[in-house]
Amino acid sequence: MNAKRFLNGFVLVFLVTLGILCLPPVRTRVEKTLYPCKYSALVEQYAAEYDLDPLLVYSFVPCRLPPAAARKARSQPEIRK
Repeated sequence: MNAKRFLNGFVLVFLVTLGILCLPPVRTRVEKTLYPCKYSALVEQYAAEYDLDPLLVYSFVPCRLPPAAARKARSQPEIRK
């Protein structure tokens, strides 16, 4: 009985969280926090100048990894084909 009650509570919390994150203002704020768009003025300018999708231009902007992730990436052997 406790397991079923726990599962129902977990599902309820999950659905409420999902519902809150689906609200446009909350979702936008979460996306901007997790995926900040740096250099937006330059990206928009050059995307318009060269008639490109701004998301394509953002894909070429380098990002900095957190120090732990950078160390892990450097320690991985490269895969070459």
